[in-house]
Amino acid sequence: MKKYKVWNKVDKIWTKNVILIQEGVLLWQFGDSLSDIEVPDDFVVCFSIGLKDKQGKEIYEGDVIKLGHTEFEVIFEDFAYRLKKTKGKITVLGDFWEIDKSCSKAEVIGNIYENPELLHLKNK
Repeated sequence: MKKYKVWNKVDKIWTKNVILIQEGVLLWQFGDSLSDIEVPDDFVVCFSIGLKDKQGKEIYEGDVIKLGHTEFEVIFEDFAYRLKKTKGKITVLGDFWEIDKSCSKAEVIGNIYENPELLHLKNK
């Protein structure tokens, strides 16, 4: 089963008690009852890329990772996970195995939702 987390843009928190049951539809738990709803515009579903950083932390879309002296945003584009330099240039680290090798040396330092200032960091 694919791992994911859901960001609430309005309340600025990670939402709990939700299950993604299909593309664009969440199963929401309200007390003892369940309700399925379309993903509202003020919610963002972030999927795990299936890899962990050097500390063993799961890496998700929207995470900002540090690899060497450079920060990257983890994005999903053109049916593939990619690392985008925080200065805006998309950097593709080759096939999945090369990204896997790179992520095992990287560290998650935040994400674009809780730490939007990380998108403006200068790369050393």
